[in-house]
Amino acid sequence: MPASPLRWRANGGTSMMLQLNPTIPVWVESKDGSWPGGNGYAVALMDYSQEHNTLWLVAMDNNGQMWWVPQLHVRMQFNPSMGRIK
Repeated sequence: MPASPLRWRANGGTSMMLQLNPTIPVWVESKDGSWPGGNGYAVALMDYSQEHNTLWLVAMDNNGQMWWVPQLHVRMQFNPSMGRIK
């Protein structure tokens, strides 16, 4: 059954959080070291409004830590069978 997003009002706008089921295998780039880079699974996403980046909650494969990562740094994992290659 599809999940319903959780919505709430913050700072005059409407925010949304959605649990991803199933999770999505992603690759996180880390250019400035603010969070670890590498492979992981996106388990949720949060969108504050059109004025903010969507944030992805990613469980990292290398250490099991959970990080909120901005949309700009999240990519689908490579999958040659789906045509996503380096």
